[in-house]
Amino acid sequence: MGNTNSAAKSGSNQNQQQQRGGDSGQPLSDTSSNGATSPSSAYDTSSPVSLVGGTDLLREPPPLKTVLDELSAKDLKITVDLLEGLFKRCCFMEIESFFDKYPSEDTLKCQFGATCFFNGPHIDENHSFTVGENSSAVCDCGNAESVNPHGFCIDHQNVDEDNQIKQFRSVQPFVQKDLHLFFRYIFAYLQRVTAVPADFEANKPNVETILEWLAFLASRSSILIHIISQEVSSQRLDYNNFDLNSPLPLPYATNENVMLESHHFLSYIFRRPNLLEYFLDLLTLLIDNHRLFRFVLFEEYLKNYVDIFTPRDTLSTEITMLIGSFYLETSSILIPFTTGLSSNNFLELIFKTHKDYMKLLEPFYKSDKQIEKEVMLQTDLTCVPKLFKNKQVGKYFVEHDNMIKLYLEFALALHNFTSPQFVDPTITTTCFLVALEHKLMSSIKNLVEVQKPEKPDTPAKLSLAIIGQINKLVYPPLFERNGLKLPHQDFFQKFKYSEIPVHFPLYRMLCNVILEGSHVGLVDTIKSVYTTEDVVNMVNTVLLFRVCYISYDPSYDPKENLLKSQQSTEFLTDPTMMCDLFALQVGLMILGPRHYLHTFFNVITSVDIYNNSTAFNELFALLISSFQVRGTVNPTEDEIRYHMIQVISSGFFILENLKLGFIFKETPPSTIKKIVEEVSVKKEQVRVLKDEYWKDVDLFYPFLSLKYKNILKSRTIQNYKEYQKRNDIPDEFPIPPTLTPLKPQFKAVQDVFDDPTLFEIVFAVLLEFLHNDYIGYDDSFDLLPVIRLLLKKTDIVANDFLYILASGLKTFHDEHLPTLEGKEEIQKSIDEFYALENKLEWVTPRKLSFFNVIKKYNVELAVGQDKKQTSLLDLLIEIWQSTKQSLNVEKKAALRYIFTMLGDFNANIKQYIKDVGVELGQSTQTSQEEIDQKKSISDKRKKILEQMRQQQQYFLSAAEGKLEPSSPTISSIVSTPPANINDEEKLEKVKVEKKEKVEGEEEEEEEESTSTTTTTTTTTTTTTSTKKQEDEEEEIEEIEKPKIVEPKIEKTKIEEFDEEEEEEEEEPLEEIKNVPIMSPPNPSLLKIKEIFDDDEEHAHQEPVNLDECCIICQTGKEQEILYSIGYIDITSTSQLHNKLEVERHIADETLPDAYVNFLDEYYYNEINPGSLPYLPNKGDEPSLFACFLFYRSASTYISSCSHNVHQTCLRKLHPTFEDGFSCPLCSLPSNVIIPLTVDNTIESLEARKLFYTALCKFDFFLFMNKENATVIERYMWKYVLQNIETLELKSRKTSLYSDSPYFLMKQTEFNKEVATLKRLFNVIMACNVPPIQEGHLPMESSYLFLMDPFIASTYQVYLSNCDPFNCIAHGYTVYLFNMLIMHMMRTVGHADITKKSLTAFINDVKANPLGPEAIEDFNDQILPYLRKMYLFREFYLPVTADSPQATISIEDFSDFGKMKEYLNVNSIDKFVSAMDFTPLIDHYCSLVNTPKGSKFVGVYPPPSSFKHLPKFINLPERYIDFLRVNLDGGHCDHCKNLKKSVCMFCGLRFCVSDNCKGSSFIHSYRCPNTPFGLFMCIDNPLVKVLKEEHGKTSSFYPFGIYLNPHGVECVTPDTSLTLSQKKLKNLYKHWMNSNNSRKFN
Repeated sequence: MGNTNSAAKSGSNQNQQQQRGGDSGQPLSDTSSNGATSPSSAYDTSSPVSLVGGTDLLREPPPLKTVLDELSAKDLKITVDLLEGLFKRCCFMEIESFFDKYPSEDTLKCQFGATCFFNGPHIDENHSFTVGENSSAVCDCGNAESVNPHGFCIDHQNVDEDNQIKQFRSVQPFVQKDLHLFFRYIFAYLQRVTAVPADFEANKPNVETILEWLAFLASRSSILIHIISQEVSSQRLDYNNFDLNSPLPLPYATNENVMLESHHFLSYIFRRPNLLEYFLDLLTLLIDNHRLFRFVLFEEYLKNYVDIFTPRDTLSTEITMLIGSFYLETSSILIPFTTGLSSNNFLELIFKTHKDYMKLLEPFYKSDKQIEKEVMLQTDLTCVPKLFKNKQVGKYFVEHDNMIKLYLEFALALHNFTSPQFVDPTITTTCFLVALEHKLMSSIKNLVEVQKPEKPDTPAKLSLAIIGQINKLVYPPLFERNGLKLPHQDFFQKFKYSEIPVHFPLYRMLCNVILEGSHVGLVDTIKSVYTTEDVVNMVNTVLLFRVCYISYDPSYDPKENLLKSQQSTEFLTDPTMMCDLFALQVGLMILGPRHYLHTFFNVITSVDIYNNSTAFNELFALLISSFQVRGTVNPTEDEIRYHMIQVISSGFFILENLKLGFIFKETPPSTIKKIVEEVSVKKEQVRVLKDEYWKDVDLFYPFLSLKYKNILKSRTIQNYKEYQKRNDIPDEFPIPPTLTPLKPQFKAVQDVFDDPTLFEIVFAVLLEFLHNDYIGYDDSFDLLPVIRLLLKKTDIVANDFLYILASGLKTFHDEHLPTLEGKEEIQKSIDEFYALENKLEWVTPRKLSFFNVIKKYNVELAVGQDKKQTSLLDLLIEIWQSTKQSLNVEKKAALRYIFTMLGDFNANIKQYIKDVGVELGQSTQTSQEEIDQKKSISDKRKKILEQMRQQQQYFLSAAEGKLEPSSPTISSIVSTPPANINDEEKLEKVKVEKKEKVEGEEEEEEEESTSTTTTTTTTTTTTTSTKKQEDEEEEIEEIEKPKIVEPKIEKTKIEEFDEEEEEEEEEPLEEIKNVPIMSPPNPSLLKIKEIFDDDEEHAHQEPVNLDECCIICQTGKEQEILYSIGYIDITSTSQLHNKLEVERHIADETLPDAYVNFLDEYYYNEINPGSLPYLPNKGDEPSLFACFLFYRSASTYISSCSHNVHQTCLRKLHPTFEDGFSCPLCSLPSNVIIPLTVDNTIESLEARKLFYTALCKFDFFLFMNKENATVIERYMWKYVLQNIETLELKSRKTSLYSDSPYFLMKQTEFNKEVATLKRLFNVIMACNVPPIQEGHLPMESSYLFLMDPFIASTYQVYLSNCDPFNCIAHGYTVYLFNMLIMHMMRTVGHADITKKSLTAFINDVKANPLGPEAIEDFNDQILPYLRKMYLFREFYLPVTADSPQATISIEDFSDFGKMKEYLNVNSIDKFVSAMDFTPLIDHYCSLVNTPKGSKFVGVYPPPSSFKHLPKFINLPERYIDFLRVNLDGGHCDHCKNLKKSVCMFCGLRFCVSDNCKGSSFIHSYRCPNTPFGLFMCIDNPLVKVLKEEHGKTSSFYPFGIYLNPHGVECVTPDTSLTLSQKKLKNLYKHWMNSNNSRKFN
């Protein structure tokens, strides 16, 4: 048999090629038979017709038995060559000849999606697309059911059924017969050797070889796919005559094969899932390319679905996912199989299996022990919502009660998930079950929506069925209290976690049915069958979940970043919030207001409230939302307008970029766009709310996602204040917005606003707010003691309940009053009330909100005092009167609104309000009296905070009166508007001048931020940012930006209007005009006051200069050492720079090969940066440290906010501050304290020991044992050294990613970090280093020319305390000598340097001065060294409080001429001419080998260039080109997932899987830039940031560097995205700052 030229197209087929050749290529048998076959049509190939001509016509394939016996021979190894030989014997041609004669490869569907994408029209036509991973490994290119044929690539334009039929008909009938028999033999063999497990194990290699080869054949020919499909399914697949339930027999039947042909091969393998696994690749090709086979296989799959799905192990999941990938989105298959085509109904099977599936998952909730069994998380439920949108499917489902029952029983099973402990909402099992709930909710919504028009009884039928299942739920018995059934007999009886449900889809499904099929009759029907017990349990369930899992939001996982599978850019939370709030409304309507309110308080008093300052606001916001939510699944334009106003009010909304969530899922984009343009205007890139719509802003809006909730609310409040200021509206809390009217069937919700229970709750809260020590009042309701025990400080929620009151009265006024009957009787009753002398005798004729406001209670305010008749109206008046003392001023708007409404309704009420001195005339200007009162209170507060204010003076800039970057002012505590109009005018003038200056220029602006606190009633703060043009004058214009404080959530990209560098530059201190209503943003400030008040240790000390005092106790260093608060971070900027410099020299073609090879070998194999082959010991030579250890250890950088503290004070505030803390004054992250006093006292020694210990936590903690103590002392210099090297790099001027040069840091930063460097030097130099023997110091070492001269010289100063200036000068000489060595190698072209040749070369340089180009090149290499020398010189200059900064500007620091002048060094030519290099030449020529014995060549390290800085990999201008290069990056070798990220430092690709050895997380520790990682994502145009914090890698929200044509970041791929140099520059500056844990926090 001859060799073939076939080539495999996949990795598996490469193995087939390797198996070719050898004796196995001989024929199995010499037997041959003659016979004739008959031609027929392509789909009727069984009629025999005689053929003539050609010797092949006399041949017949070998008999089945012969083939089976030969293939089954003992020890036979089946190879590709053997199979091809058998093919030739059976079909009388070689396989490649068949492919050449009957080509049909172009009619196959695609297997490589990325290739087809780039070969199609998608890029040119700017199609929208996403990048995903398909587990089936089959692309949809060529599949007209999934992709518009217009989008097919050039290779698959002929893929359609007609072309496949045409190709098959081109095959002669006798060839068809031969092919059929050949494949029939093959499958017969496979069945024989797999029937018995032992046989299968023995023949598994042969089976795998056959299946791989069959898959290869199928990938080459649609003709063979058609034949194989028929043989596998054991039936003829005739497109003109196909009936699933009446299959046609196989063609070319023979007596010999009758038994085999009657056996269904698919049934055989589907009954054996372990065997099915091996057939998946082949079946994948057949399914994807043969429509009829798809039907046959799906029918067989459904017959065995229960057995395949139930195990939920890896194999079960793999099979289900693979087969599901072909069917779950294919309506042409699913619809018939869900509407009766087969007796195996797909929907019925899903519900049945998933019901049992839930039982497998329950133990993961209910057990607190580790469960050994692995249960995979995978579902087919995803197709159900789409199926229920099909009328035919929905109709069939609704008409079959057994299917409805299974569907709801599955939902019922989800209610069984309870846990004895708190369930983390972000764990995978919970997220999976939540996703199932979502599918159940959306499916039943779609079902009702589609079926309701033709079957109006569908909502009622489904509602009754759901309630029937709800009746089966088992809850603890309810307790009767005051005629009401409540979950707990006593209030404040705590719930157990096991009583708190986590999943309750039946309630949510019921709400969806009510909302979608809403009509009055439906609500009445539900009321008639929904028992009180069930309703109470529903309310209890929803409340418990929303209270205990208050941070629940499946769109947000704090442990993940936006690049995970759950990434979301939606403003709004998931649909469960809408359903849960509406469920509470349903409970309110059925139970009635009194029962509902008692249930609410029964629940919230039964859970622990840990954070009173925020939790109570969240609780009662939930109550408010349950009153005013407008439940909807198909929002009207008015409802859409309401939601859009809430989102746009934050000022962040970008219509083109961010999604809006579930509420608008099915709303046409044109409708949203129309409403957006109606209510807002576009300002730059974002939408800004029009002034006339600010009255509709709802501060209790419940649908914001957890991810953005705090920042959006904070911005909304800030923007609302700007709106108030802009329109001269007093700074007051807004009144309730006008909501869309409730639908008539839900009007019963508003009964709560007429019920006396709610008003008495408000009365009790406000009474406690005004008189918190009152005794009580007569005939109080049973919730009074509950409220008093629950709310010990009602000031926290007073605004919430005032809002409830205003909302209730507004509802009555707007909706009830216009149609109210008996208005005259109501007015008469109110008149009678005011005519009564004893108003306690008044009896309200009906429940009415206005009656509840004026109703009197007999209140006892104090023991011994007469009781006072007091109404809710009286309490409101009392609050109003308190505003005259500048108290409760934010409540005036609500009070004014309530008083006006009451007065307009009834003249007696209006007169009563007027008589007590309430003036309702709204003034647009604040009265002078109020201004004076505010100033008085402000002065008092200023006195308390004066010491804090003084502390900030350190950061004032003398030139501009501005603060330095990271120094928070008193504005961190209170709001600080400009001191006077002149200051504002000056600032405005600067803004105007700057605008004129930069107009028309393309200079980039540098953004800096300033913390300032906004006064609000919710726990949020805002931060004032300043955008700064980085020129010599550094003029400032301001923008505003929010900062989240409570709860603490990582900053999101939505905060960043401009991606320019974000630093913290402050405004001047200004007069305090406003008193904050909320507490300070830094919780530590409150504790500082407590510590300061109780501090006996420092109480006797007089205040000192606050620049030299503890920020906590405000005293100095007289009795305790002061420490500077600092931060040590692991950062490899300098190490990456060294690596890039080495690579640059290795790639330098002017250098000799011998030196390049030496450099490569020495750096990567001997130095081996980033590794530690062994632990150093005290006997090691200092040169070992200088040569190796300082390169191998993790590089660190230490910075400081320059605030000082006593250790004892800090420990009181942060007992374990060593684990990390925030500066008590400026809140910057900190983890180390640097002692400011260095002497020989015991206290100072202990302080240094504490500091050294902290440093070693970030390096080799093993040094901490006694045996290695001296190693630590010799090792400490590396912290100073790496700070110098990193500061030198990050203070350079560069043009990377910019058209013009810029500095990587600011002068103020530079000054501060030089001061920190000096402090660090002082402490490290005090380390008691053991003496070093003469001749063993680094500069004396024979390995001097394998060390960085700066490292060697400064390390010698540290070790020996020698003359620093002489030593550093000697190091400079060595550095210039090294430069001459490099110059010589480039000039002479070889690395064979001898004493004679080197002496001659240097003499030649002296005799023939260097040219201008060479001098410029030398100066470029000298400048980095001079800069480090300058920083070292700074250590020996005094540091004073008056002058802590560097003595040089950052501009001069980058000027070679200025640096020469400062350091008094000669030019290179003069220096060389005057220098005697003979000692260095002798020293150099004495070095032959490296410490490890390799031949020494040249020098190490090669001199560094000032022009070259560490940088990112080169990124293409278009994101689509980045995809083109990286999309086909392959799979991870470990987890087999696609590699979806590219390291921006080394260009390698990695997966993003958790806990995978090949992931980007692991690479961040192995990359030269370890442990910090920047990864350009492949599946979205974002840069993922990984940083180490306290020994753990965490993710920062990603940066967008590719923008759309509008200049907006996108989180999804797009063909129009281009690289923004501005964004890339900003990211680069963040990275080069080398303080990653701050910059990326």
